[in-house]
Amino acid sequence: MPLNIPLNGGGTPITKATVAQTGVQMQMPFWIGANDRELWLLPIEPLVAVRGRNVITRRTIAKKKNKAKEGFGSIKELWAIDDYEVVITGMLNDHTRPGELPSEMITKLDGLATLGKPLVVRCALLNALGVGMIAVDGWEFEPTPGINDQFYTLRGFSDQNFNLLIEK
Repeated sequence: MPLNIPLNGGGTPITKATVAQTGVQMQMPFWIGANDRELWLLPIEPLVAVRGRNVITRRTIAKKKNKAKEGFGSIKELWAIDDYEVVITGMLNDHTRPGELPSEMITKLDGLATLGKPLVVRCALLNALGVGMIAVDGWEFEPTPGINDQFYTLRGFSDQNFNLLIEK
């Protein structure tokens, strides 16, 4: 099964989602949860930014005397490909309780951020990069005008399960 398609309780793939408040089909739905069986569809599609980088070791050459003949600079060696840095920015809104802070959603998102283990994530951009889990290292609930909505940002790094035990 492709990485990007969460399953509903019956094991049927979920391929479409709508914004509950408006009924508009989401273009980039985002699911997040503690595991594959407990994925939460964020109520409004967040903005997802991903930054990748290579780990490069630079080595300088000693005793160069003539830049024109011997060149200059350093030798670069690609050492590794680092984790993706992932930033998820969005807004929580509980359309079933107009005029109230979406406190249950805030509590749920804070609970996921403080879970202490990598979170399962599903969205088209992360799936295209092969990212199915993130380790959250920072989150914030930004000042938001009005009481109906709450802006948030989650920051983390791509993660995966590693088999660190070698059996003989």
